[in-house]
Amino acid sequence: MVNARVVLALVALAAVVSRPARAQEACVDSVERALGALAGIWDVRAVFRSGSAWDTSAAEARFERDLGGCVLRETLVGTRWGRSFHVLSLWGAAGLDAPLQRSTVHSQHGLITVSAGSRTADGVVLVDSQVVRGRLVRFEHRFEPFASDSMRFTSRRSTDGGATWVVTWYADYLRRAR
Repeated sequence: MVNARVVLALVALAAVVSRPARAQEACVDSVERALGALAGIWDVRAVFRSGSAWDTSAAEARFERDLGGCVLRETLVGTRWGRSFHVLSLWGAAGLDAPLQRSTVHSQHGLITVSAGSRTADGVVLVDSQVVRGRLVRFEHRFEPFASDSMRFTSRRSTDGGATWVVTWYADYLRRAR
């Protein structure tokens, strides 16, 4: 006859061992449902603003699953003002209706920003704030329409608490491959 304590210990061990697997499955499911349609390679036409001047360049963006599918890693490689320009972002989601997060760093400034937001009727809106030259600046980043074969990214900033906004760059994404 099997010792009841041994059976109880095995059941408890199985519960502890399976918890990370269930957490991993939930993480992967949330990210896949909220962001998975972005996975693939995109051709990007980016337009950047500096003061009143605008610069246009071509780039490539790749959205790939990482950390076992719990995040989507975005790498964008192109040029900005004639120089090499790279963006690295990690996207996460805790569920389809839960907040989305994106941490981003790019080669022009090297600062890491963390944006949070949510899905809208036809896209995603993310917001963050940074202190730039001693002034608090609010940023809004829109991806619309989201998760189709083409979308537009628009980034804008406000230095007056959101009363007025200035577009700093936008980019048109066209899917090349899934």
